[in-house]
Amino acid sequence: MKKYLRLFALCTFILLVKNGVYAQEGKTKKISNNSDKHIELDTGAIYLKVVEDGYKSPQIFRSLGNTFYFKNEYIDAVKWYKRLFDEYPDDTEPMDYYRAAQSLKTVGDYEESENLMKVYEREYKKSNK
Repeated sequence: MKKYLRLFALCTFILLVKNGVYAQEGKTKKISNNSDKHIELDTGAIYLKVVEDGYKSPQIFRSLGNTFYFKNEYIDAVKWYKRLFDEYPDDTEPMDYYRAAQSLKTVGDYEESENLMKVYEREYKKSNK
Protein backbone atom coordinates (compact mmCIF):
# COMPACT_ATOMS: atom_id res chain seq x y z
CA MET A 1 0.00 0.00 0.00
CA LYS A 2 2.83 2.36 0.87
CA LYS A 3 4.36 1.57 -2.50
CA TYR A 4 1.21 2.78 -4.31
CA LEU A 5 1.02 5.93 -2.19
CA ARG A 6 4.62 6.76 -3.05
CA LEU A 7 3.96 6.14 -6.73
CA PHE A 8 0.82 8.29 -6.61
CA ALA A 9 2.71 11.07 -4.79
CA LEU A 10 5.55 10.90 -7.32
CA CYS A 11 3.17 11.08 -10.31
CA THR A 12 1.29 13.99 -8.74
CA PHE A 13 4.57 15.81 -8.08
CA ILE A 14 5.73 15.29 -11.68
CA LEU A 15 2.44 16.60 -13.07
CA LEU A 16 2.57 19.68 -10.84
CA VAL A 17 6.15 20.46 -11.79
CA LYS A 18 5.41 19.91 -15.48
CA ASN A 19 2.43 22.29 -15.40
CA GLY A 20 4.48 24.86 -13.51
CA VAL A 21 7.24 24.72 -16.11
CA TYR A 22 4.78 25.22 -18.97
CA ALA A 23 3.17 28.16 -17.19
CA GLN A 24 6.55 29.82 -16.69
CA GLU A 25 7.51 29.12 -20.29
CA GLY A 26 4.38 30.92 -21.50
CA LYS A 27 5.12 33.93 -19.30
CA THR A 28 8.71 34.02 -20.54
CA LYS A 29 7.58 33.98 -24.17
CA LYS A 30 5.12 36.79 -23.50
CA ILE A 31 7.78 38.91 -21.80
CA SER A 32 10.27 38.15 -24.57
CA ASN A 33 7.79 39.22 -27.25
CA ASN A 34 7.05 42.46 -25.43
CA SER A 35 10.75 43.09 -24.86
CA ASP A 36 11.44 42.67 -28.56
CA LYS A 37 8.90 45.37 -29.35
CA HIS A 38 10.42 47.75 -26.84
CA ILE A 39 13.91 47.09 -28.13
CA GLU A 40 12.77 47.68 -31.69
CA LEU A 41 11.27 51.04 -30.75
CA ASP A 42 14.47 52.16 -29.03
CA THR A 43 16.87 51.12 -31.79
CA GLY A 44 15.97 54.10 -33.99
CA ALA A 45 17.03 56.51 -31.27
CA ILE A 46 20.23 54.56 -30.69
CA TYR A 47 21.09 54.53 -34.39
CA LEU A 48 20.39 58.25 -34.68
CA LYS A 49 22.70 58.94 -31.74
CA VAL A 50 25.44 56.83 -33.32
CA VAL A 51 25.13 58.73 -36.61
CA GLU A 52 25.15 62.07 -34.74
CA ASP A 53 28.41 60.96 -33.12
CA GLY A 54 29.91 60.61 -36.59
CA TYR A 55 29.75 56.87 -37.23
CA LYS A 56 28.57 55.81 -40.67
CA SER A 57 28.01 52.41 -42.21
CA PRO A 58 25.66 50.82 -44.69
CA GLN A 59 24.13 48.73 -41.91
CA ILE A 60 23.34 51.81 -39.80
CA PHE A 61 21.70 53.62 -42.73
CA ARG A 62 19.76 50.48 -43.70
CA SER A 63 18.63 49.96 -40.12
CA LEU A 64 17.48 53.57 -39.83
CA GLY A 65 15.61 53.31 -43.13
CA ASN A 66 13.97 50.07 -42.00
CA THR A 67 13.11 51.46 -38.57
CA PHE A 68 11.29 54.43 -40.06
CA TYR A 69 9.75 52.29 -42.81
CA PHE A 70 8.20 49.90 -40.30
CA LYS A 71 7.05 52.80 -38.11
CA ASN A 72 5.25 54.28 -41.17
CA GLU A 73 7.45 57.38 -41.09
CA TYR A 74 8.18 57.32 -44.80
CA ILE A 75 9.79 60.75 -45.21
CA ASP A 76 12.50 59.77 -42.74
CA ALA A 77 12.78 56.31 -44.29
CA VAL A 78 13.44 57.88 -47.70
CA LYS A 79 16.12 60.11 -46.18
CA TRP A 80 18.10 57.16 -44.78
CA TYR A 81 17.68 54.90 -47.79
CA LYS A 82 18.90 57.77 -49.98
CA ARG A 83 22.01 58.16 -47.82
CA LEU A 84 22.59 54.43 -48.12
CA PHE A 85 22.33 54.59 -51.92
CA ASP A 86 24.49 57.72 -52.20
CA GLU A 87 27.26 56.79 -49.77
CA TYR A 88 27.35 52.98 -50.10
CA PRO A 89 26.01 52.02 -53.54
CA ASP A 90 27.94 48.74 -53.55
CA ASP A 91 26.51 47.63 -50.19
CA THR A 92 22.83 47.81 -51.04
CA GLU A 93 20.40 44.92 -51.12
CA PRO A 94 17.37 44.46 -53.38
CA MET A 95 14.97 44.94 -50.44
CA ASP A 96 16.50 48.38 -49.77
CA TYR A 97 15.31 49.52 -53.19
CA TYR A 98 11.90 47.98 -52.72
CA ARG A 99 11.28 49.65 -49.36
CA ALA A 100 12.65 52.96 -50.58
CA ALA A 101 10.37 52.76 -53.63
CA GLN A 102 7.34 52.02 -51.45
CA SER A 103 8.25 54.91 -49.15
CA LEU A 104 8.62 57.30 -52.09
CA LYS A 105 5.29 56.18 -53.51
CA THR A 106 3.63 56.80 -50.14
CA VAL A 107 5.00 60.35 -49.94
CA GLY A 108 3.88 61.06 -53.52
CA ASP A 109 7.14 60.85 -55.49
CA TYR A 110 5.81 58.40 -58.05
CA GLU A 111 8.46 58.94 -60.71
CA GLU A 112 11.39 58.23 -58.40
CA SER A 113 9.45 55.33 -56.90
CA GLU A 114 9.05 53.78 -60.34
CA ASN A 115 12.77 54.23 -61.05
CA LEU A 116 13.70 52.45 -57.82
CA MET A 117 11.26 49.62 -58.53
CA LYS A 118 13.11 49.02 -61.80
CA VAL A 119 16.40 48.93 -59.90
CA TYR A 120 14.82 46.56 -57.38
CA GLU A 121 13.64 44.19 -60.11
CA ARG A 122 17.09 44.19 -61.75
CA GLU A 123 18.95 43.63 -58.47
CA TYR A 124 16.48 40.96 -57.33
CA LYS A 125 16.98 39.00 -60.54
CA LYS A 126 20.78 39.25 -60.17
CA SER A 127 20.70 38.05 -56.57
CA ASN A 128 18.54 35.01 -57.38
CA LYS A 129 20.65 33.58 -60.18
